[in-house]
Amino acid sequence: MSEKFSRAARLRDEKIFRDLISAGEKISTPFFFIRHRHNPSKSPRLGIVAPKKTFRRVVDRNRLKRIARESFRRAAARLSARDILVYYLAPALNAEGVVLARCLRECWARMGK
Repeated sequence: MSEKFSRAARLRDEKIFRDLISAGEKISTPFFFIRHRHNPSKSPRLGIVAPKKTFRRVVDRNRLKRIARESFRRAAARLSARDILVYYLAPALNAEGVVLARCLRECWARMGK
């Protein structure tokens, strides 16, 4: 996959978000949880949730989304075709970017198994 986070690699449909939250497999960390399931396309797709209620400042939400996108871009070639939803939790606000990226890498590895 290229360095760009392409439109095809994004989850944009609200129905898919709801389906993932209700029926996807779950991986939890102290900073976020991930819901994932296989999809019919040939590549992985990513959706990110950083709720306004939890992260009031837009700069904080953008930082968390940027960390998830960057980590996903680097791992996309190793992931099978699946829809992935990263839902950030409040402790992520005070976590360093390196720690969040490491947790995401560990989750991508768990999904690959």
